[in-house]
Amino acid sequence: EVRLIRRTFENMKKAVKSWGKYVPWPVVQLLLRSDAEASINVHTREVTIYFSDIQSFTTIVESLPPEQSLLLLSRYFYDMSKVIDDFN
Repeated sequence: EVRLIRRTFENMKKAVKSWGKYVPWPVVQLLLRSDAEASINVHTREVTIYFSDIQSFTTIVESLPPEQSLLLLSRYFYDMSKVIDDFN
């Protein structure tokens, strides 16, 4: 029984880590803390879209392994999201 609980817990950790690769980590943490369940709902809303041009992006990522490129983009989007959130 303890093995089953441990295996289930390990699988849950893997699922959360995997989810964090596709969903911004602060969103994952918010859902976990709020004990909320993710759901797909469609709502009409006014939104602001952020477009960004990263100077020399192609040159930079061509010299990096894919994992570092992903890390670079994740950090960039996290930092930019924080600035946007700070100004509502």
